[in-house]
Amino acid sequence: MKRVLSLVLAVAGLLMCVCGGCAAKLTDDEQRVADIVAKLVNMMKDPDSFKLRDDIVVIYTDDPILGKTYYTYITYSANNSFGASLVDTAMFADNRYIGSVDDDTDDLETADEKTTLALAQYNIAAWNFTLSMGGDPTKNTDWISAETVSMEKIANHLKVDYVG
Repeated sequence: MKRVLSLVLAVAGLLMCVCGGCAAKLTDDEQRVADIVAKLVNMMKDPDSFKLRDDIVVIYTDDPILGKTYYTYITYSANNSFGASLVDTAMFADNRYIGSVDDDTDDLETADEKTTLALAQYNIAAWNFTLSMGGDPTKNTDWISAETVSMEKIANHLKVDYVG
């Protein structure tokens, strides 16, 4: 009898996993990042070509000019309208797309747009510099917090590809 009960419980557990009962739930922060990545995918000319290329960086700042802002940095590749695959890092301030790390502030019209883009570029440059020096950018005291979010977890949740 014990053997039959164990077998029934094992099969029930397997069915729960197959049907999604064991799927990892996203935290509130991960869900916010997933929503931003979904927005980015929908901005693509060829959304099926979208691939996450690196873990997603999230930096939470309290700037004297802009106030509290969540910056999200998503490195991805996608095909352009000519079919060429390009790699870029998109930047979001809170849930709003503000541009690419390579964008020029001269292309923007308002001082707020220029300031937001420049601060976003500064923050990711500080993150990358700290990493290049062997440091831990999550310990930067200029920010309220900084973290990476697993591209694999977000990609699996959204059912998009990732390279990693």
